[in-house]
Amino acid sequence: MKSAVDSGHISITETEPLSIVDHGCGNAYLTFGAHQYLRAEYHKIKVIGIDIREQSRIRNTAIASRLEISDSIEFRAEKISETDIAPADITIALHACDTATDDAIAWAIKNNSKLLLIAPCCHHDLQTQLVDVPEPWSIVTKHGILKERLGDILTDALRAQILRLRGYRTEIIEFVGDEHTPRNLMIRAVKTGALPDETEIKRYREMLNLWKIHPKLAKLIQIPE
Repeated sequence: MKSAVDSGHISITETEPLSIVDHGCGNAYLTFGAHQYLRAEYHKIKVIGIDIREQSRIRNTAIASRLEISDSIEFRAEKISETDIAPADITIALHACDTATDDAIAWAIKNNSKLLLIAPCCHHDLQTQLVDVPEPWSIVTKHGILKERLGDILTDALRAQILRLRGYRTEIIEFVGDEHTPRNLMIRAVKTGALPDETEIKRYREMLNLWKIHPKLAKLIQIPE
């Protein structure tokens, strides 16, 4: 996060606060942690946590009030796909389930977020599409657990590739040790605006054609297949 600011991909001014949106914030442990870290680092910030559950909004708002930080953090109960909040510099999402992760990434792309920190979870969408499996991959997919893990890999690899096609420098990293959680993968993307070359576009389309799959994220941002 700091490197994105230092490199100039995220600009901070005296009049505009650094803005962060946490999609699918739940009990907001990450939201509050990010708020405290960034406020200490940059002072002028605005954090918004979104979760579909009204109970989460009430709980988190009450905590923010007790901490006396309501001026720089707020919570909303709404769907990621339906929110009308203003664009933010940074989009984060920790374990937003299945295509809720795609909703978060799509929101970030459409709203020109400069930095994405996305930890995916529960990759059901593409797993259900792995029906017409290209040979000799059936030696993998005939084992349920391996088919599930392959679906996870394909889902996140395609998410990263779509981000590249939309002008983001993207990498997939392990953000916490697997002794804490098996869901320890993070997609980190920085908006550079670089146009994709034809090779990257070709590889993306070849992957879709090979597996006969249609990523939810591609539909959300209407990227040609």
